[in-house]
Amino acid sequence: MANISTLLQNRRGSLAISNVTGLQTALDAKFDSADIASQAVAEASTDNTKVMTPLRTKQAIDSYGDGDVLALTPAATVNIDLLAAEVFTLTPNQSTTFTLSNTTAVDSFTLTLTGFAVATGFRLVSTTYDSVSFSLSSQTTSSRGSVFNPDGTKMYVPSNTGDTIYQYTLSTGFDLSTASYASISFSVSAQVSSLYAVAFNTDGTKMYAVDYANSNVRQYTLSTGFDISTASYDTVSPTLHGTICSLEFDPSGTIITTTNYTGSQTVQHTLSTPWDVSTASSPVTFSGLTGPVDTAFNADGTKMYVLSYDSNVIHQYSLSTAYSAPTATWDNISYNAASYLPVYGLNFSADGTKMFISNTTTVHQFTTSSLLPATYTYPAAFKWPGGTLPDAPADGETDVIKAFTTNSGATWYAFKTGEAMS
Repeated sequence: MANISTLLQNRRGSLAISNVTGLQTALDAKFDSADIASQAVAEASTDNTKVMTPLRTKQAIDSYGDGDVLALTPAATVNIDLLAAEVFTLTPNQSTTFTLSNTTAVDSFTLTLTGFAVATGFRLVSTTYDSVSFSLSSQTTSSRGSVFNPDGTKMYVPSNTGDTIYQYTLSTGFDLSTASYASISFSVSAQVSSLYAVAFNTDGTKMYAVDYANSNVRQYTLSTGFDISTASYDTVSPTLHGTICSLEFDPSGTIITTTNYTGSQTVQHTLSTPWDVSTASSPVTFSGLTGPVDTAFNADGTKMYVLSYDSNVIHQYSLSTAYSAPTATWDNISYNAASYLPVYGLNFSADGTKMFISNTTTVHQFTTSSLLPATYTYPAAFKWPGGTLPDAPADGETDVIKAFTTNSGATWYAFKTGEAMS
């Protein structure tokens, strides 16, 4: 195989390669093979100046200047305009997907990445107690859980005594240390004889109260979203499957998940009309923990968490179909909540970095996040040595990614410099 450094040092306008197709074939084989393109990468690494000299037209230089180095703006999706610079740098503040533009204009470019640690929530395996709790005892000693509005600045607690829902205010979202009673309550005793849970639609204009004694759900309309003092009964009360202890909606409002305590089941119904519980389908069940009393999901519905009153544990499951409990498999991960008995309620903050467990008088706050490297998603045209993407750089660490093409940007042969490649 010809020396790659020599072949690629010329600009493509006068590239003296007699068999470009043969070179591409050889590179493909090298990058796909087990020896991880040791020759190609080693030669490129020893002479990056030559290998990474891009083709630049006079028009491009006039438009952009010499553009040697360009600092990219952090975002969830970052476009790399290959005419804008030779070297692109990024110090991210989140996980990032990269796209390319003007891919036929240059033969190569460099991407310098500084690692960033992302707080990844919903990690039951890393749960720690914050030593933060909020007492409900001034309003109730028979709480059956808690639920928050989307930004965590309002909390709602159903009381089994008096069948009343109480509303609280948090000056900092999802921080119980900033919670206070809002002096707002709403009685559902005219419809419910054993209140066990409350839920809302996404804008808070619909509220749902679970009646454990009668296995039904009562539906209400709120004229002001998330203000329970404005609630009125819709005269909607379908009877669902089992002894219902909880109620969760998927984001579309078309799937409801309940727990059948006596049957030790997680139960799901599909709603033909979103957020209208009167349109619930026949039940589909999943048998997991004994005595389940509450469920929760991660942000995309691929994880489900089930709280057992009988065993005082939370089990974590993976769902092969989002929000579909029957597709659940246990992750062999659980959290022992026995220190907070009797456990009735479970939920998470919107980003999953906080978890809340409720008993009859208190809501307890936990941290469930771990600092993990941000993930980077590269364009599909990137081909990596051995087909393996490099690990994301650790927080504060800098990695240099080199990429070159021999077929006008259809394929970019990419590698991380300084890494052992063979």
